[in-house]
Amino acid sequence: MTESRKKLIHIESTPYYHIQNHCVRGTYLVTNKDSQKQSSELDLHRAQWFVDRLIQLSGLFCIDICAYAVLNHHYHLVLKVNIDTANHLTTNQLIQRWKQLFKLPPLAIKYTEKTLFTEPEKLKLDELVCKWRERLTDVSWFMRCLNETVSRQVNKEENCRGAFWQGRFKSQALLDEPALLACIMYVDLAPIREQLSQSLENDYLTSISLRMSAVKHAQKDAHLYDFDSEYLAIAQQPATLLPFDHMTRAGKKVHIPFHLPDYIALIKWTHQEMIHNKLPTNTQKTPKLLTQLAIKKKDWIDACRHFSHHYSHVAGSWSRMCEFSHQFNGKWCKGKQSSKQLHPTSP
Repeated sequence: MTESRKKLIHIESTPYYHIQNHCVRGTYLVTNKDSQKQSSELDLHRAQWFVDRLIQLSGLFCIDICAYAVLNHHYHLVLKVNIDTANHLTTNQLIQRWKQLFKLPPLAIKYTEKTLFTEPEKLKLDELVCKWRERLTDVSWFMRCLNETVSRQVNKEENCRGAFWQGRFKSQALLDEPALLACIMYVDLAPIREQLSQSLENDYLTSISLRMSAVKHAQKDAHLYDFDSEYLAIAQQPATLLPFDHMTRAGKKVHIPFHLPDYIALIKWTHQEMIHNKLPTNTQKTPKLLTQLAIKKKDWIDACRHFSHHYSHVAGSWSRMCEFSHQFNGKWCKGKQSSKQLHPTSP
């Protein structure tokens, strides 16, 4: 039986969520430009629709993009809900954001025109603003605006009607840092894992390709202007993605809680192990992040290959997974052994 979203997405427990969905009716997001000739050149225009809308919505909703990967017939996202930003939005800012998503009711239009309000009208507007503030941090509303827009564009292109997506999106709550790190890397490595590419900077639309490109530009600028390349790489992270390290935006620190050079080093190491399709040996140097989290190399590779299948609706330490499940849906949760591999020091 399908679970209510309120039992799967609970912002008080964690702001981070892994989202995925698949296409139906044999259609696609990415395909070869000439399928009969099996051309290596990709047709990415639908994937570009998806990413453009994703970035636009991230700027309107109080939801940041940690990672994304758009593949042939499905996509992966890692999102962070930013409650603090939503709570500090003024009434005018909320109305302007909502105006770009949906048609405003007459009461909101009256407010923007600075027409005098009666007391009942003011109370009614306050109710609307409170509802919009909540919806701008709602992952379900975010995904509705994203999936509906892309679905309509594809149906118009194919001159047809009907479902483009495989029902509701699947979500996984990411309760702690090891689960977040493994999931972001699982998403970033999606084209390599699915054997669609062997390079991190591939033709598919992925967040890691964007990050690696920014790192390369920073290294080039550092060489030209004699700056510290590591500092410049951190400072010049893509504005469309939630940054690593303690970055400041609008006067507030927002970040993915890992050091960018450490993440880049780990994903390069993980990428090579997956390309060679073999278990790492004990003689190889362990990446810094794995040492800090005390995760075994073979367990890490396994997590990056099968993260989505290891867990159902929640991922994290086993004690926190059980607490989350018992509190919000009362069901047994999948992934005990996988959780203990990513959290070897947790009870």
